[in-house]
Amino acid sequence: MPVSRFYIWHIEFIINHKFFMDLKNLNKLSLDGIKRICGNMLKRKIFGSNDLKPLMLCYYVNYDCNFSCQFCSRKEEVNSIKKVEQLSLKDSYRLLEMARKSIPAVYFTGGEPLLHPHIEAIVQKAKELKFNLIALNTNGSLLNRHWEILDGLDVLVVSLHSLNEKRIAKICGVNEISSSQIIKNIEDCAKLQKLKKFKMTINCVITPDNIPDVYEILDFCLKNNLKLSIVPEEGRGCMVNNELKDNPEYKKLIEHLIKIKKSKKGVIFNSTLYLEIIQDLSNPFSCIPSLLSCVAPDGQLYYPCPEISNKIATNILHYESYDLAAEAGKAKFNSLFGKFIGCAEANTFKAAHIEPLLLVENPLNYLG
Repeated sequence: MPVSRFYIWHIEFIINHKFFMDLKNLNKLSLDGIKRICGNMLKRKIFGSNDLKPLMLCYYVNYDCNFSCQFCSRKEEVNSIKKVEQLSLKDSYRLLEMARKSIPAVYFTGGEPLLHPHIEAIVQKAKELKFNLIALNTNGSLLNRHWEILDGLDVLVVSLHSLNEKRIAKICGVNEISSSQIIKNIEDCAKLQKLKKFKMTINCVITPDNIPDVYEILDFCLKNNLKLSIVPEEGRGCMVNNELKDNPEYKKLIEHLIKIKKSKKGVIFNSTLYLEIIQDLSNPFSCIPSLLSCVAPDGQLYYPCPEISNKIATNILHYESYDLAAEAGKAKFNSLFGKFIGCAEANTFKAAHIEPLLLVENPLNYLG
């Protein structure tokens, strides 16, 4: 599930002079958020450290989903006969309270988070805890039943991989009626951004089959005042689709998106640095996943990330603080596999892992 665009929001909050001039928005940025980002920059740039602190909590509130997307990275959990138990509302509150003391931003995902019976209350709790940034990812099919959730969000991400209803149905494993409802919900939701004071981003996974659709989605975003974030298709284990690697149409598309990004039209949410990296999918990327802290529906904290340690985790609620749980997870992983220093040649091109490291290593160029 995509989270990279929220790192961009976070750093924009910090360096955009207009933000500091707007006193009404100062409550959206706290000192801990600034310290966390700047501290990671110093540790990485000066000391070359890979032991970086998380910028965001990625909370999988459930693994239930009404879709069956071809490229879902959590397909194993979603389709499992043995379902992962979800935290009670009380324990979800406690998890957020513990995380807030250590992590400045939160991103809710799933599964489909709008299927969670208490999702509005959980988002509202995050708002009460004054997370610097509150974001939620959804497939968009249920938005028309949850308009009230927009009041607690800073950013809403809706996954959309085509505007063709038949193609949506095929990609997502749904019927065409659901496909039509998704597009309508997005259009209706986009009109509420100013009133509800949130930003909206379309997340599009690029596959060998939907490359022409991405151009249409770009125009759709321009028309509806939406941001567009893209990521190349990957399966479980961070393996990119090989059919994209030497695909001239894929490279042409990324080149076009880079051109649009540099034109300053403001529609492309990915950083230019990220787009330049994914233009050539043959080069592995060094990944330091600790910048994104992932938690399963039952409170299990994955160290260093779900892709590597989906079976190795510690439960946050068994500890007095998030930091203690993170240290326990690190010790458990290190005892089994040795000290984790980052994936030197990771096959991943997930924006969620690449974008935050680009921010830390290239702070002055990141927003270009």
